[in-house]
Amino acid sequence: MRRVKCSVLFSADAAGVHPIDVKNASRCGYTISTFKMDGYTTLRASYFSCHIDNQNDEVFTFQFNIIVMDAKDQQSRYPLSRTCSLLLPWSQREVICEEDYMEVTVGRDVPCTTSEGTSKEAWRAAHSVAQNIANSAWQVMFLKNEDEMATMPITEAHRLGYELSATPKRVIFRSPYRQTHSEIIMVDGVAVEVIHGTVFFSQKMMVVMIDISVACTINPGYFDGVRLLWETPRIMTPLVHSGFGFESKQINVGVESQLLDEGTARARGYTLEVKGLMVQMGVPFGAEGGYRKSLVTNNIYREMYVAFLFYEHVFSHVYTDGSTVETRHRLLRVVDTPLLCRHPFTVDTSFEEHTFNVYLGNIPHDVALMGVKLNEKQFSVSDAAEHGYTISKIVHANGTHAYTIRVPFDDKAVHRTGLFQYSMDMNYTLSIMPQEEAYYHLASVMEQLSNLKGVCTRGGIVFDMTQPRLGYLWEIGVGHDPLTPELVAERGYNLRNESHILTLEVPLFTVGYTYEDINLRHFYGIFEIHSRDSRTSEIQTYPSITRMLCFCIGLTKPTWPAVNPRSTTLLDRTCKPKLMDDSRVLFEFGLNTCNTTVEDSSVVYENEILSYRELILDSASFISRDSKFR
Repeated sequence: MRRVKCSVLFSADAAGVHPIDVKNASRCGYTISTFKMDGYTTLRASYFSCHIDNQNDEVFTFQFNIIVMDAKDQQSRYPLSRTCSLLLPWSQREVICEEDYMEVTVGRDVPCTTSEGTSKEAWRAAHSVAQNIANSAWQVMFLKNEDEMATMPITEAHRLGYELSATPKRVIFRSPYRQTHSEIIMVDGVAVEVIHGTVFFSQKMMVVMIDISVACTINPGYFDGVRLLWETPRIMTPLVHSGFGFESKQINVGVESQLLDEGTARARGYTLEVKGLMVQMGVPFGAEGGYRKSLVTNNIYREMYVAFLFYEHVFSHVYTDGSTVETRHRLLRVVDTPLLCRHPFTVDTSFEEHTFNVYLGNIPHDVALMGVKLNEKQFSVSDAAEHGYTISKIVHANGTHAYTIRVPFDDKAVHRTGLFQYSMDMNYTLSIMPQEEAYYHLASVMEQLSNLKGVCTRGGIVFDMTQPRLGYLWEIGVGHDPLTPELVAERGYNLRNESHILTLEVPLFTVGYTYEDINLRHFYGIFEIHSRDSRTSEIQTYPSITRMLCFCIGLTKPTWPAVNPRSTTLLDRTCKPKLMDDSRVLFEFGLNTCNTTVEDSSVVYENEILSYRELILDSASFISRDSKFR
């Protein structure tokens, strides 16, 4: 039956109206299954439940009164009537394992032969007891652990919570789980609850015995991260013995008490695998036929998925005396996942478009993006276009979706630090629909762009940079000085303005360079460009972008005539070369040495490179009266 949010259920028959509560539901053949996440309730009723109109075990009429409570505790009554016709002929034995009870119905003509789930000694003892005490009144015998036998009239069984009744064609036995006469056994590693029961009575000078044994797995399902899984033994003790005479006819799977054909099950991704002595059923997370429920706790989206699995196995058992019994064994099991956290994530996919392109992913199917706050600027998704932003939705094959938002770097909501760093704090407002339960996701994105590019040339360094927009607080500078036409002229730079690009050429050895790793072969010339706050003169440096280092070949000046480098000094003859080779020398000295002059406001260096005087021959020696020079 369909799901309703209800408070009280009543069944109705010719004798009146009868309340259905947790206490009597399992005994009477009703299952009241409440989805723990939202209070929705499913009511399932056995064809042989209490207060039902049964027409020859073929047509069954249910009548219920449902009282629904609203938020103000106001009651509304809804009568519900359903008539169901038998779709398939009854098997000789039908066993159903519901959430709260076990039920078996057996045809009255089914022979009661030696139970293969018990020893021959136990069966002989049970048969002997039945023969000795049988009378026209029905009695029931329970056998536990093969040696504990309990015999009682039907009225006593009813008092203990069992339901035992009969129609002209069938005998019905129903028991809640964990009753006194049940036992838990392990079948192929799976816990199974078993009741060994027999109904017997005397009829026409003979003892009639009907086996009402029932067995149900009680193991829970589990979630492997992708699928809900549940396992059950293929051969269920004591319904059959493991081995000779067992014939499996068909195994089916379904949900919500409805079996699915093979094509439908495959289309939904359901699996049914027979693995030796075990049968495993699998349902993908979120598959059709199950229920998803989501909620927000501590600003975290949490979700669970539940499926009401339905398993059916039709098999026959050939007994040693040649008789056969067909059994239709059905199990219903609620399997669900734990509460799963779904954390959204953001990825900044911005490229060189001067636009933030932020991806918000892992958004569940029932969640919608309602609004975004950029730094302190709040707007709804529907108003995004009016603010100059583009928000797009992306649907993924796994059932989730994502959003992208595009925000230009020059938007007022974007923070800009210096000339090259753009940042944005984002607060996404997400809402579970349709209940509009909101939660939030915070993210920060930052981009450092190459607004300035430098190239080393033979004569210096050339910088290309994007001009700051009009009225912007940050400006370009060299050291503590702003880059102005006056500074360019004073220092010998070359500045060109081409559209929105500034080109600055800085010749080697002009003011602003620093030099490192000076040796006889080369040196490095380093030039830094800064951005600074035009109001406070605070300097922001990005060495990875604005610090240009160029390799320069060392400059030399040839001399004539040739000079031996080892004989060179500065004017101060104590100042000798630091490095030298056959053709070059390198001098290094402090600011207050080697004839450096320190004045009031400057340091002046003037010097010469001297060589010890020697006889310099520029040709072969010979004696002549003629002068070499005329």
